[in-house]
Amino acid sequence: MVSGQADFSGLLARTQAIEHEVAELAQSMSKSEVVGSAAGGGVTVTVADSDYQAVYIDPQLMESCDADELADLVLAALRDGAEQLRVQASERMTLLTESINRLAG
Repeated sequence: MVSGQADFSGLLARTQAIEHEVAELAQSMSKSEVVGSAAGGGVTVTVADSDYQAVYIDPQLMESCDADELADLVLAALRDGAEQLRVQASERMTLLTESINRLAG
């Protein structure tokens, strides 16, 4: 019976460690901030916590581009920011999976 208790205690400890890793991952993801950009930084979009925080458009672009071009640049900056968030999430999930495999093994 002692062996079974030791196995259960080890399983419980590993489960708690995994829960801790998941909680840390969730917290770090909620603190993510990226800046998507287009036109060499002439248009930037700040994305934090999966929410858009700020948009910057260089005044010179507003003089040299028409409304459709500016709209395309803003969309490109949004897509860049979204892609950066996807990459961050993927990297963190890979780290989490490696941690779970290490703890489970």
